[in-house]
Amino acid sequence: PEKHQGIPIQDMSKGYFESGLMLSNLLRLNMLNFGYFGLGVGVFVRYGAYYLPANAFDNVSIKIDMTISF
Repeated sequence: PEKHQGIPIQDMSKGYFESGLMLSNLLRLNMLNFGYFGLGVGVFVRYGAYYLPANAFDNVSIKIDMTISF
């Protein structure tokens, strides 16, 4: 922290907690009989000491999953 002058540094000493659900291969497409391309989606929620109380949606993140299998 002493080298980051003017930038506030926050350590995660209280632990960062996030849980969620990920659904992979909701859409699975055949790639020229060579492999598969899959798309999925997930939702994750932050909680614990670093929860942001101002707006509940600030603690929710939506993630997209892309997979390629041969």
